[in-house]
Amino acid sequence: MIHAMPIIAIDGPAASGKSTVARKTAMELQFLYVDSGSLYRGVTWSALEAGADPADARQIMRVVRRSDWRFFVEEGAVRFSVDGRRPGDALRGPEVRAHVSDIAAVTAVRRWVNRRLRRLRRLGPLVMEGRDIGSVVFPRTPLKFFLNASPEARAQRRAKELLARGEEGEAHRVLEELEQRDQRDSTRRAAPLRVPRGAIEIDNTALSVQEEVETILRRVHEGTGIEYEPWCRPGVYFFSRALFCGFLRCWNAFRASGAEHVPQRGGCIIAANHASFLDPPVLGSGVKGRVVHFMARHTLFKPGFPKWWMESVGVIAVKRGEADRAALKSAISCLKAGAVIGMFPEGTRTRDGKLQEPRGGVGFIAARSGVPVVPAYISGTRQAYPRGAKGIRPKPVRIRYGAPIPPAELKPDKRGKEGYAEVGRKVMARIAELAPPDA
Repeated sequence: MIHAMPIIAIDGPAASGKSTVARKTAMELQFLYVDSGSLYRGVTWSALEAGADPADARQIMRVVRRSDWRFFVEEGAVRFSVDGRRPGDALRGPEVRAHVSDIAAVTAVRRWVNRRLRRLRRLGPLVMEGRDIGSVVFPRTPLKFFLNASPEARAQRRAKELLARGEEGEAHRVLEELEQRDQRDSTRRAAPLRVPRGAIEIDNTALSVQEEVETILRRVHEGTGIEYEPWCRPGVYFFSRALFCGFLRCWNAFRASGAEHVPQRGGCIIAANHASFLDPPVLGSGVKGRVVHFMARHTLFKPGFPKWWMESVGVIAVKRGEADRAALKSAISCLKAGAVIGMFPEGTRTRDGKLQEPRGGVGFIAARSGVPVVPAYISGTRQAYPRGAKGIRPKPVRIRYGAPIPPAELKPDKRGKEGYAEVGRKVMARIAELAPPDA
């Protein structure tokens, strides 16, 4: 099981390709990219700008403590300003590069930087690269990777970077500088460079960037169920889920049981009763580590933020009042590709609190996709957010997930609508079995 806000830690020595790979991975998953090294370069830059002695830890920390650091998100990455100034390219200039390793070895500096890095998880799911992310900053994240390559391959990469910046005179000393940097990083007292416990090591000497990224994405999916999906932005989904889940727990004493019945990988349908507009976030909040897609009427996709958010969290638009074949095909494609879809077989919210007859959609999609159906019963949402209510009331909300119905049991005995209706009734019967005694 993963954190509510997933953290992917990518560590490795200098010029091991961490930045490129981490940035690309974050882009694929729609997570935020964090270059932890930029904070150490920022400390070095601000100290040099203030005229501090790079060898005097007290002077450096005095500058750091009186500086105003502001963090913000820009183009999918976390960036910062210091006293209203954005350092930009100066962070990778020769003067900063000459002192950053020594300054980063100062224990007080590392503690200060690590505290700021941990606070960044409030911004959303992160892909963070550095030298001690998986060992010190986020040692409990299960998503740890350590990149490395031969010294010669790393020297070639760094030489290309220098040449691209017009620093041709330094290129011939790159290998020697990297070896010295490795020695300093691996022998320093504060958080020496090492492979984090439980990290997956990737030797990228002969790998392309795309091959590395695909390896990481595959490992992330195998371990957690999170995957790159063309139908949504997982980063937005997990951030939204964390907000909904936190609210429901605080305001509605939300509790979920039986979530272990939801498969950790592979396609499946989660089918629940429907009593309130609160049901979709409740159903999704009870499932950790997997994106749960929903189907909703197309009129909810209003231009601007509503449309962007609905698409970002993977909602499939459905045109009411007609057989929307495109939406049905999208749902079946999602399921066959290994996604999870949350459905409400009744189609509309109950008016009296009793279970209704199912419509044919869940039977059709279940039969055509060939995936298991996990029944679920939601209680309390009708009291917490009834029809016509202007706000959510502080009433207890619960959801209980049941054992999956295997695909073999969902094959209709009859053809056409009658067969799909039969499957729908079978699903509703399993949902009813999960209802509490007082329902």
